[in-house]
Amino acid sequence: MKKQIGSSLLKKIGFIGLFLVYFAGGINHFVSPEVYWPLIPPYLFYIIELNLLSGLFEVLLAVGL
Repeated sequence: MKKQIGSSLLKKIGFIGLFLVYFAGGINHFVSPEVYWPLIPPYLFYIIELNLLSGLFEVLLAVGL
């Protein structure tokens, strides 16, 4: 089977892009948490803690890529 030219380069660019999006988004949960508070449904408790937890998981996801 022939290897497609540039496919590995596109994969690397895609992984770097995903890393940057998830990492920056996760860090932003800690830097500007008030931006995310309105996005959390009002029937959930511990809004601040849920926001920080989701930021932590985004950073861990980025590192896991």
